[in-house]
This record gives sequence, C-alpha cells and structure tokens, in this order.
Amino acid sequence: MPPGFWSFLREWQFLAAFLLLIDSMKTSNGYWVHSSCCMAPTEYSPIAPPFGDIKMPPKKTMRNIPLTLSAFVVLVLATSCSNDAPKEEHETVLSGTATILVDSAIYDMMRASKSLYDALTPKAHVTFKPVDARTAMSELFAANARGIIIARDYVTDEQTALKSRGAEFPRTQIATDALVLFTQKSFPTDTLNDVQVKDFLKGGKVNLAPLHLATTPVFVVPGVNSSEYANIVNVILRGQQPLARMTLTASHASTREAVLAQPGRIGVGLLSQLVRDTAFKMLRIGFTDTAGARVYPQHVHQGYVVQGMYPYPVPIYIMLKDAVSQYSIPTGVMQFLARDGKAQRTFLDAGIVPAHAKIELNITE
Repeated sequence: MPPGFWSFLREWQFLAAFLLLIDSMKTSNGYWVHSSCCMAPTEYSPIAPPFGDIKMPPKKTMRNIPLTLSAFVVLVLATSCSNDAPKEEHETVLSGTATILVDSAIYDMMRASKSLYDALTPKAHVTFKPVDARTAMSELFAANARGIIIARDYVTDEQTALKSRGAEFPRTQIATDALVLFTQKSFPTDTLNDVQVKDFLKGGKVNLAPLHLATTPVFVVPGVNSSEYANIVNVILRGQQPLARMTLTASHASTREAVLAQPGRIGVGLLSQLVRDTAFKMLRIGFTDTAGARVYPQHVHQGYVVQGMYPYPVPIYIMLKDAVSQYSIPTGVMQFLARDGKAQRTFLDAGIVPAHAKIELNITE
C-alpha cells in the first residue's frame, strides 16, 4: 500500500457517503431537486426539462453506486500515487543550487561572509570554489560560471572581449582591498614612492643609494593568472606589462615563503592577506594624487585606503553570467554580500574597506 493509504481511504469513505446523499436528492423522474438558502425549493417539470427537449438519463439505482464509486476511488488513488512524486521547485534568490568561482587570493577572507550566508539561507545550496582570477574570468566569458567573486577589474584582452560581446556582465563592488608590497622586517627601507615602484617594475634604473639598497630587489608575485599580477598591470602600471625580473609562484603562500627565504625580495600581495601577518612589513608608498597634490607615505591601513591616501586600491566584485532576477540564486548571493550589514562587516573585520557601509574615522593627532 502507498504511504498514507488508510487515512486516504477514510477520506474517500466520507466522499462516498456524500455522493449517496446527493443521489438520494433526485426525484422519481430522474431530475434534480435544488434547494438554496436564498431560494425556495423548485422541482423541474418532466414535461418541460430545464435544458429544452433533452432526454435525461434514467435514475441510477443503488446497484450502480458501488461500481461507480469503486472506479472513482481507483482513479483518485492512481492520481494520488502520481502526486507523491517530488515536484520540481523553482529557483529563487533564497533557494536553489549554484557554484560561485572565487578568486583564490581572497578565498580565505570570503569564508566569513559565506558562513553567514549559509546560516541565513537554509534552502540555498551555494558552493564557493577557489580558482585563480584568470580562470574565473575565462569561465564567466565562456558561460560556464554562473557567478564569480574577483579582486580585480578587467584586463586589456578582457575589455576587448567585452566589447565584442556587446553587453556588460551584471556586477557590483562589495569591498575595496589594496595591492601591497611586503618585505622581511630587516629590509633596508620602509618607504618607496610611486615613481620608484613603477621604474622597478618597468625594468628601469632606480637610484638605490637613498633606499640603502646594494642591488635592485627582485619582485615575487603569484603567477600571471593571479589577481595580484593583474593588479600590477591595472593599478600600478596602468595597462602596461611589467618588464622587471620577477619570481613567479603558485600562490600567496608560496610568495610568502619565497620572501622569507631571501632578505632582498619584495613580495606582492593584498592587504587582506597581510594585515595580520606579523612576519613582514608592508612598504609605505608616497604618490601624487589626481589633483596634483603630494601624498606622503602612510601606514598601509584601511583607514588610509578609504581616504584615498594609498595609491593602489583594488576593487572586489561579484559578477554574474545572467541578468539580475528574483528567480536566480546567484542574484541572492550578490544582494547578500552587498546589502547585508553583517556581510559587509566581515570585510571591515578583514582589514579592508566595505563598499556599502557608513564608515566613521577617528583621526588622532
């Protein structure tokens, strides 16, 4: 017997009794007697049937009832059994299944907001999968990824592909990180200026004496597919490729180890990766802002990033393959990361700048 058969049968026993009651309301000539709370009972005349000259079926006898009811119950049982099959549920912003590709440079940081999301949306089954930034963007362009979270903007060839595509991907910025240069604590200088950084990366000549350096430092960067490398191109060199001698590694962890292994190296990473790493120091960078004002080197800190007093801010975006929709779980992830106060707080706690939060600075002299 199917599950719930006996309770189902009791319900249809009641229906059978109801049908018998209806049958008993027929007159001897086969027509119905109608009654209503608002109308007096009226019996239709067998001489002038209500629908014109139509032969009405003969009155059913009690012998007809069990067979009719049996057939009816079998039909309903079959329907009931077919209805036991699970119904397909439509995806919404709060329910469904999706995989979001996450830039490996920020994957660890994104875990905090992902935990909050999971707790608040029990019907959503969303997986964050770490990949390098280039792979994330390539999968988005190939329509293989429903959404990505990435710590960089488009690079040159992606901008060209976007123009060919003819439409932007839906995206919103959820936070601002920063590209940082980090060294061993024994590194001879604590500060560089933006011109010196660019000259180093372009392979140009830099006066090393004021920096107390004996040789030109080697930059250590995660591979060319990383967001760190792309931000050297986008943020520091404004679209140009670096020509300096570099050591390319597989990940931030590998970059960290390489810098620790040799004192004269300069690692390239993100503020969110290094803000609590006491093994290194982050170099302060002086620069000239867009208004032509000189900005002196400051501590590498989210407070100076939000004030525009650090030259290398890095946007963190969530980008979607499809248009924003109430029937899209990636849309729900985007809305949560950008609008939920607790989600935005995780970026502040990670040492970077939330994109959609009111920030109050306490500046001490």
